[in-house]
Amino acid sequence: MPMASLENYLERLPARMAELKMTLADVVSLPHMKDRSRSSTMSGWMRMLQMTTPMRSKPVSKARLKLMGIGVRMVKPDAETGN
Repeated sequence: MPMASLENYLERLPARMAELKMTLADVVSLPHMKDRSRSSTMSGWMRMLQMTTPMRSKPVSKARLKLMGIGVRMVKPDAETGN
């Protein structure tokens, strides 16, 4: 590895460590925040990740699961338990 790359890495390391510590402090304090502050913090993180809305996964078809080697068996719910 070139020496310039190592020097550049070491030069930027303190800033990256400070960024990590600030992020960890946010994560620890998140459950104790008021709703407005919590949503503001989460929105900021989503903006940093270039996300506008939470990602939602699409349902996967039985055929696609079968192609991945995952067997699917449809089961009717039990009338007594509802499961």
